[in-house]
Amino acid sequence: AQRRYAEIEATLSEFDHPLLRRLAFVDSYEGGSVPQGQRSFTFRATIGRADRTLNEQDIQDFRTAFMRLLETNELTLRT
Repeated sequence: AQRRYAEIEATLSEFDHPLLRRLAFVDSYEGGSVPQGQRSFTFRATIGRADRTLNEQDIQDFRTAFMRLLETNELTLRT
């Protein structure tokens, strides 16, 4: 089932992670490599810590948590 932007944005806005500073909508796209009847949305996550530079483990932990959110809500990350 095709989801509307508002539903996806509401789902993503519930994501809470200590590294997340901002999650912002960038663009949407239809056509090309996106299957017919679907739309691709681009969001940009800004992550960071005030006390130190992020390391690879910090980034991987964030990615794992975000991927879990997507999977739980049946959203697909395009690569």
